[in-house]
Formats: sequence, C-alpha cells, structure tokens
Amino acid sequence: MVARIMAMHSALLSFCSRLSSATAFLLFACLGLLGPQESQGASNKLGFHDSEFSSTAPSDDGFAAASDPATDSGAEPDWDRSFKTKIPSDVKFGVLLDDSDYALHAADLFTAASLTKIFTAATALKVFGAEYQFATEVTWKKIDAGTISSLRILGNGDPSWKSSTLMEIAKRLREKGVRRIIGGVTALAKDERWNQFSYPPGWNPVYQRECYASLAHAFNINENCATLAITSLHQSHWIETGVGTSVELKLRPGRSTSLRVERSGSSYMISGTFKGLAHLQLPIHDTAKWVEGALRSALRAQGVAFENREITDAEKANASSESLTHLSIKLSEILKRFLKDSICFYGDALVQDLGSLSKNGPNDLRAAGLEEIARFNQETNGHPDELIFFDGGGLSTQNKTSARAVFSALENFKKQLWFPDFWNALSIAGKDGTLKDRMKETAAQNRLRAKTGTLIGFYHLAGYVPVMNAAKEITAYRSFVILGESTEGEARKGLIRGRQNQAGAALSRWILQN
Repeated sequence: MVARIMAMHSALLSFCSRLSSATAFLLFACLGLLGPQESQGASNKLGFHDSEFSSTAPSDDGFAAASDPATDSGAEPDWDRSFKTKIPSDVKFGVLLDDSDYALHAADLFTAASLTKIFTAATALKVFGAEYQFATEVTWKKIDAGTISSLRILGNGDPSWKSSTLMEIAKRLREKGVRRIIGGVTALAKDERWNQFSYPPGWNPVYQRECYASLAHAFNINENCATLAITSLHQSHWIETGVGTSVELKLRPGRSTSLRVERSGSSYMISGTFKGLAHLQLPIHDTAKWVEGALRSALRAQGVAFENREITDAEKANASSESLTHLSIKLSEILKRFLKDSICFYGDALVQDLGSLSKNGPNDLRAAGLEEIARFNQETNGHPDELIFFDGGGLSTQNKTSARAVFSALENFKKQLWFPDFWNALSIAGKDGTLKDRMKETAAQNRLRAKTGTLIGFYHLAGYVPVMNAAKEITAYRSFVILGESTEGEARKGLIRGRQNQAGAALSRWILQN
C-alpha cells in the first residue's frame, strides 16, 4: 500500500516540479494532495514526518469539543472539561499537572510511543554530555608523497552523516596530498558488535521496508534512507551516490503503477504493475558498502585516481601509517533532530551507541544500551518499574509507561546540568517540530515545549510550561503529562489531540496569569 502511494506521490511531485513561478500557487495544492508522508525520506523533502506532524483538524467523530477549561479570574482551570466532558467510552487519558492536585489514571500503563525518546535522550545527555562528538577514524598507509594504500574507515555509530560528509573526508585526504590510491576503500565497524542485525520486539513487520523505521549501523548516511528510481519494467537505480543494495524487479505493464516491496536480508524485490517513472524511499542496511562507494566517488571528484592492484613488497617496506579523525556535530544538535522532529532512527542509534560503551554486558548493542537506560531510570525515577522499553525510538508496541513515571522523569530532568540542552531540543508549540501546527494563537504558542508520542491509537503530550518574570526571564518550569489512548485508533486522534491542545493552552494561560 505504501509503495503504491509513493508511486502516486512521485507522479504528483513530477508535475509540481514543472510548475512555473506564475503558477506557484498550484504547488500548495499539490502538497495538499500529497499530505503527510509516512516515509521518512519523503517527509524530509516535503517537510513532514509521519503522523506526529499532522495538525489537529476539527473532530468529526460525533463528540463535540468541550468548553475551554481556563478562567479569566486566574483560578485553576476545570480540567474535567478537557478530560471527562463528552469523552467516548473508548478514550482514556492519563494526566498529571505541576502545581495542581489534578490526576487521572496516573498509575495506569500506556503504550509509550515516542515518549520513549525522552528517556533515550536524557540517558545520552547524562552518559555522553551535550558537547559530545562521535569520532570516526580514517587510516591508510603512505607509500610516497602522493600515493597511499590500505584506506580504511572505522565506523563507530555516528548517526549524523550526510552525503556531504564523505565529500568532506575526500577533500581532507586531498589536502593531505593524496593523489593516488592503491587498492580500494574498506569500511569496517570499529566494534564488531555493530555487525549484528535484528529488529526490536514489538515492531510491525511493515517497518522493515519503511524509512521512518530505518535501523542504525556502524555507518549511517542520510538517516539510512535512500531513493530508488524505477525507470522501466527492468531498470532501476539509486538516486544517492554509492548505494550498493541490490534490487530485483518483477514488474508487468499496467494502467497504473502499483508496487509491492519485499525485503530479503539487505536486498529488495519489487513486484506489481508499472506505468511510468516511480520513486521509492527505502531503508538501507548494507551501509558499509554505501560508504565505500560514496567515498570512492567523492575521491574521484577530487581528482584522486585508483589503481586496482596489490602493493608490492618494496612499497610495503617504505609505507608509514597515517590517519585523520572526523568529528560529528555535537550531541545537543543531534537531539534537536531526534526530539523536535521525532526521528526514530536516532533512537536506535543512540541506544546502540550507549551499548557500545559496555564491555561486560550483553553482546547485543541494543540490549546493552537498553540496560544503560534502565539503570538511569532506576537512579532517577520514582516509578522505574513503570518504564519498560524495547527500543530507543518508540516504535515497539511493547514499550510501556505511566503518566506518573513520565512526570517523575520531567521533574528530575529539571535538576540536571544538561537540562538546558534537553529543553532546547523539545518542540515549541505553534513554532517547530511536531508541535508546529498545534496550539497556535493561544497562550501556549512559543511558550509551551513538549514531546509528542504517536502510534495508532496512542497520542501523547508531555513537557513544560515556563514561568517568566517581568523581564521575560524563565524562573521555573512547570511539568505536565497528558497521555491519550483509544481502541478506535485514528478515528479518535483529532479528539485526543484537540483536548491536549485545549489543556496545554489553558495551562499556559493559568501559569501566565499567576
């Protein structure tokens, strides 16, 4: 189904891209037809990311919106108006609010969804520090002034690489005088545990072919998502340079393009009907091969030649070892992409990065990283037994949490030296991230910051409203947690988010008045 939709999107995008400036207004209509994308790669291009970016439209589920719980007098809002009035029996809220005695189902377990991310981020800040930079080492043997051999890149789980990163490394090699390379490029995991591959428990099998669920590896490029262009019944190619993932096409002519994607190991088989050019966004797992191909291409672009041969004994005798180190952007910047835009890939990367620090724990990096998060929760949370995680990004339906456990975490985070970096990584209501289109033109806009959580049937909001003095300086942070779930799934998303928006605005107004 997703592949069929992406093929339709490709045709619409092709049309939209040909519009002149005089008809630019039609582009908006095209984007409206495309709607929010599930594929992370497509969402990056169009400015969407899965259902967490969906704005809350008026509810059409037959339950009218509750009246505004806020008051003009500055008294505490009547929270029951948001969470109990005209609420269908299939909807349940879990609520805790700072400076209030109000609590609703605070100890009940909910599927955590993307609230999982705040625990991954907090543990990473505590263990690594906000200034931390992931280091990737590049080594080689220098034969003479312009010739090298045995060029190797040692992957260490840096999640921030883009295609431009390989160009930067190639440029640095050129600046070091490299003009000729004997042999090729070899990409190796610095820790062999990165070579293990598995999906977390509780993941839907469909995630295996969706970019919003791409997994992390020793090497990561463009969040491990690439674009496949299918140009005919028998021909396809990757848009990104260097991708080596094999693709088998089993297509037949049709009046429309309807594609089925199946994954086998790191390869893809695509079947169905084909009418014309189609693009698919697909997760890439053999990322070491991608790095090797992309760096070769980048080096050639720098004028570096390759000789496909072994080095001689004489060359070996005169060779000397050299290296360079590429440093990532700071962890604090990575977390902005992770939390504001709710990109699950970074959750898997950070969990495994945490696991790589463990030398005596599980041999599985993800399991070792989850143990590190569990230790952090035991040390800092008042209800650690109500924090159950099987991944770092929140896609597992087995991840569980409660309103009081999330509230306890938010309260603890405020006391930490790294809290400013956590605060800066949260979405701002009405301004950016997954809250860009929520709580606009209310007291919450540009003030409330939070993390959203979204899986079908589960819709959460948790974060802070700041208290400011007359000089607009923040003097305190008021925590809040509003978990929502429904057995009716997407049919209740508008209602649940609408009540969360209403409560967030009322809470912000109340704090502002006092």
